[in-house]
Order: sequence, then C-alpha cells, then structure tokens
Amino acid sequence: MGSSPSGSVSSVVLYALKARQTSPQALLVMCNAISYILLALCMALLTIAPDYTAFGSQTVAVEGSGTPRHCTLSRRENGAASCQISVIAAFFGRIAVAMPFFSVAYFFANWAFIGKFCVVFILGLFCQQRQPFTDTAPDGDDEEEIGLLAFN
Repeated sequence: MGSSPSGSVSSVVLYALKARQTSPQALLVMCNAISYILLALCMALLTIAPDYTAFGSQTVAVEGSGTPRHCTLSRRENGAASCQISVIAAFFGRIAVAMPFFSVAYFFANWAFIGKFCVVFILGLFCQQRQPFTDTAPDGDDEEEIGLLAFN
C-alpha cells in the first residue's frame, strides 16, 4: 500500500478513494466504518472518564456548605436530583442493563487489549529491530498528486 488514499479496514483495501471517481458503495462502506469508529470512541470515553462523560461540567450545591461540587455517579445515587445524565451515558447504560453479555465481553476485551499491548511493548523494548519493509514498486503517486492539485 502506497501513500494513496484508499478505503481500508484492517489493512485490507476495499475501495480506492479518488476525487470524483469514488463509487457510491465505497462511500457507504466508509460511512459505516466511521460510524463504528465513533461508537467505539464513545464506549472508550465512557470507560476512561465515566463521570465527565455522564455529567460534563455540571455542578451541584452540597447541602449545608453551599459550595458547588461536580456531579458524579455516586452523588446521583445519593439523591442529587439536579444532576442530569447525558444522553450517551443513558443510552449505553440501558444497553448494559438490558444485555449484560456485551458489558462483560467489553470488559474482558479491554483487559485482552491491555495485556497484548504490554506484551508487544516489552517485546519491542528487548527484541532486536528488523529492517522495515520498503516498497520499491512505482505506484504513480506523483502523477495523481499533480492531477489532484490542478484545478481545471
């Protein structure tokens, strides 16, 4: 794969994306891939920062002291009714309650990713680096870039 733009999923080229020459099927596949990527990012954000994803920068006045504090999941359970949960957090919360298999699978998939990352990182630190593969075949990118930059 050269430096040309292409529609690929898991390093498998599905469609070539070119200006004014991309098929409608390629655009639909890329839109679906982008929507799945956004879904995964929302799930990751809910895992990394659950309080911020659920409540944002909302604050609530604590009874007695009057000082505003950020809304958290524990304060909402204790009765802070003024904390409004976000739509994304409510949506994923309903999914987690209705289908607990996906929550458990997501939990173990996160740990599998962390474990694999650690193994690859440690192997990368201690194992000898091989020469990178270089593609010497001409792919005609220069002519394509000139054609894309010419506004005719």
